[in-house]
Amino acid sequence: MADSQNTLLITGAAGNLGSRLLQQLADFRVVGVDLAPPATAGPWRFESLDLGEESSCDALVALLRESQATAVVHLAFVIDPLRTGVLDLARMWQINGDGSHRGNQSHGRQH
Repeated sequence: MADSQNTLLITGAAGNLGSRLLQQLADFRVVGVDLAPPATAGPWRFESLDLGEESSCDALVALLRESQATAVVHLAFVIDPLRTGVLDLARMWQINGDGSHRGNQSHGRQH
């Protein structure tokens, strides 16, 4: 990959939408973030991070700075509890609601 490529950070990279998107981003340097790595291998970098946890906010900020990501595609959410193994409703809210809020806070802290 050329050094002039933009870096994208994708949350939920191992999910249904995230894994499909990864396949379409050959022209970008990609950092994928999720609880577990995507099922298929690729040229992207993967970082395990749980956006449902408060401690992930600082880790996400550090990752944004270190990777110099120019854009974030936020796809980290639980839509299929059976597929993800997240069956507890409170935990789903942590990931879906609080995780989105943390992602927005982290992006704002980068500047």
